[in-house]
Amino acid sequence: MVDMSPYLSFVVAARNDNYGGDFLRRIQMFSICLIELLLRYDCSAELIIVEWNPPPDRPRLTEAIRWPESLGRATVRVLTVPADVHRRLPNSDRMPMFEYFAKNVGIRRARGKFVLTTNPDLLYTPALIAYLAAEKLSPECYYRVDRHDFDGSVPEELAAERALGYAKRRIFRINFRQRGQLGRLSVEVSRWRRLYYLLSEAWPGSYQGYEEEANGSEPVILLDDDNGAYGGIYTNAAGDFLLASKDSWTAVRGFPEFPDTFLHLDGYACHQLRAIGLRQAVFRPPCMILHADHGRTDRATRPSPPQSKWMEDLRKIRDGSMGPALNGPSWGLVDDIFEESVIGSGA
Repeated sequence: MVDMSPYLSFVVAARNDNYGGDFLRRIQMFSICLIELLLRYDCSAELIIVEWNPPPDRPRLTEAIRWPESLGRATVRVLTVPADVHRRLPNSDRMPMFEYFAKNVGIRRARGKFVLTTNPDLLYTPALIAYLAAEKLSPECYYRVDRHDFDGSVPEELAAERALGYAKRRIFRINFRQRGQLGRLSVEVSRWRRLYYLLSEAWPGSYQGYEEEANGSEPVILLDDDNGAYGGIYTNAAGDFLLASKDSWTAVRGFPEFPDTFLHLDGYACHQLRAIGLRQAVFRPPCMILHADHGRTDRATRPSPPQSKWMEDLRKIRDGSMGPALNGPSWGLVDDIFEESVIGSGA
């Protein structure tokens, strides 16, 4: 019997609440450009959008997003977690969306051999999608990539290549792996530096100093060293790109389902995946993700534990006294059946 399941599942959490301002434009950009590249490289993939607690006074995402006529081998699945499920969780009155509960819903129901948890305000470079489409990922690794922040909204009429060019010309910050306890987590990109990087494609990032570990022209570098910060585990902006096999996600039971915080749960997952013996792989340019910067003022009203709590938890995961699976067997709300809308056949 021929296995018709996709090679790769993209999982994002979203709701039509204008989070960060201009949200529909950002998720429209993300969806159209991703699907265009999946078509170009004939990638066997599904995009799972977990629409959490949709606002009753706004259109649902299946209606609000303009979908292309053809998706090729790709499929879009929109899973809706309704308000009554949201209200079952503590702090539901203070947190309109539980991002990592939502992502776990998608991970648990993903059909791909590999699962990439990401966010709906990103652009992927063609080199990155081409690598993913080549189906060369290793189940013995989990994968990260540096996030490049750009300023402004990409015009909706731009196709993927031009949208990427627009975004690259507006990159102002690069987020990367911290080196040492006091090392930087990002670098600001000046106008002239940006011009140099655009011309050379030598963008600074986590890979610098490790180029000798690359295998020829392979864009993936293994960074398994303990560089002094979080045991060398790359947690910065992990919510935007964290890729592992479906079996590995199942082994760690997804992201921690803590209803008292929205912070650092992506960092927990990096530690959990490392704790089950996976190697830490990092993509280098031109395999990149570009992030449309946005406001986060509404986060101030959301609950969050003290820094000492999650720092201690991460230390315990590293030394083996906690985890690696922090959720119970019902993680991902597996006992709930959710409404699902499907776009495309994946044929």
